[in-house]
Amino acid sequence: MKRSDYFALRDSIAEIGQQVPIQVNYEGYILDGHHRYQICKDFGIKCNYTVIDVDNKPKEEIIANLHRKWPSLGKFLTSKTL
Repeated sequence: MKRSDYFALRDSIAEIGQQVPIQVNYEGYILDGHHRYQICKDFGIKCNYTVIDVDNKPKEEIIANLHRKWPSLGKFLTSKTL
């Protein structure tokens, strides 16, 4: 995330609160929303979250999300990797 995007997210959470919950697995590992978590923690705001059952989530959906977040991983990840 670019620095300017981080500060825009921080300002938004400060103004209107966290709008999108972070996603965690059953062990509490953050799958998506690291920046939102850190910002909420910094402000002392309760962080909303959703537990994702990765074992039952289609691999294609997981890969598509990874490609969206880290396009450079595309050449390394396939459904056989997971």
